[in-house]
Amino acid sequence: MKRHLRLSSLEAFAGLLLLALGADAACGGTAVIDGDDGTGAAGGSSSTTSSSTSTSSSSGSGGATSHCLDPQPVVVAGQDTGYDVCAGGQYRRRAINSCPFTGVGSSECCGDCPPGFFCAGDFECSCIEACSTDADCDAGQICLCTEPGGVCTSAECTSSAACGPGQDCTSWDTSAGCYFLQFSCTSPLDTCNGDLDCAPGGCYVGPGGTRSCGDAGCAIGRPFLVASEERIAASRARVDWCDDLGARPTREEASWWLRVAAMEHASVAAFARFAAQLLALGAPPRLVADSYRAMADEIRHAQAAYALATPLGATPLGPDTLAIEGALPAESDVEELVRLVIREGCVGETVAALEAAEARPRDARAAATLQTVASDEAEHALLAWRSLRWALDAHREAARPALRREIAELEREVAQPAPISVRPSAHGLASDAERAVLRREALTRAVLPCLVALAGPRGVAASLESRAAQSV
Repeated sequence: MKRHLRLSSLEAFAGLLLLALGADAACGGTAVIDGDDGTGAAGGSSSTTSSSTSTSSSSGSGGATSHCLDPQPVVVAGQDTGYDVCAGGQYRRRAINSCPFTGVGSSECCGDCPPGFFCAGDFECSCIEACSTDADCDAGQICLCTEPGGVCTSAECTSSAACGPGQDCTSWDTSAGCYFLQFSCTSPLDTCNGDLDCAPGGCYVGPGGTRSCGDAGCAIGRPFLVASEERIAASRARVDWCDDLGARPTREEASWWLRVAAMEHASVAAFARFAAQLLALGAPPRLVADSYRAMADEIRHAQAAYALATPLGATPLGPDTLAIEGALPAESDVEELVRLVIREGCVGETVAALEAAEARPRDARAAATLQTVASDEAEHALLAWRSLRWALDAHREAARPALRREIAELEREVAQPAPISVRPSAHGLASDAERAVLRREALTRAVLPCLVALAGPRGVAASLESRAAQSV
């Protein structure tokens, strides 16, 4: 049965997964698949900011005129944390202060968290380890102060004082639209400061260390990950990857569909690799056959999206060559399969199905395309979960530690502060901030509860022990 996911149906989808996978613990609520169209705005463990306005910091010589316009100090429990929220949507760390901890006691959501942990109840009922100073975090991380506790966050700088003259240590989204933060020094050559400077895209740090605006990469479609980085093909003029051209979109809509098309095209490569990995590890024929059927689905999705990405009077576009170097390990690797099936399938396909189902495009053809995509991607998500269940059963000793590591990584992601500003798009297709909210909702209401259930009857406790063991 094709499943058209809605935000209001995530708990039911999680329950359906557990029934299909035979997991030992419950994860889900009472919502009904294909139920109402509720939009369920996501909450966030966002920091409390003061209303006072301080002077903006340094200016760059590139297109960005100031690295932190209208900085608002982040205040938690009445204490200045040393962080600011800038008008561009980025965080700045101007001083190294300790992070207050207010997540004490118990909660109805989590019960009693261990000492030093707080309940991430705004996203999921999970205990998250709090930090107070950078010394509590791993190398390459700093303690980002949030309410109710600090969260260890990737960083290439510790504060603005560690950057060059006139530069700042500010955050940017390394996941290109999914809101996974890292702190890096600004550059005099930066042409943007934060995501709000680049809407509807984002402000990203390139290989040269400078910030510039770019399209969001966290879009509909199974990501093709190589060394934890997404790969997509550039676009070029060609007609063979376009469906029949019908109603033509506006320029803004076309840009959105072009990102979708590139992601769907990359999904073909992701499924090709997935099928090869299944074969190398001795998977049953149904999983292999379903992965090839999914590959054909993604080709159709890409063709439809490239057609919808062609405005009136414009040359039809299609994909250029796709770099696949290093995509497939030389030997079969159970841990790599588990890592990729969770990131590309259990997460990527679930989020893709949700985004397609939540979209409300004005064009009837676009709406029909997204309805098909939502149904297909829901089926692809189920394939990922079935494949994960098989890997856990057939390769238990190698697969289960890899599963727990992925749970810990996703728990760290949802503990990050929520997007500062969520502005709906004008054309009914998800904006970057809306997409980040959808991803968090999918992670916290379906993906993480089911992964924890698959990890064993001890659930969250098992993932906490895994994290503690990794830090020794």
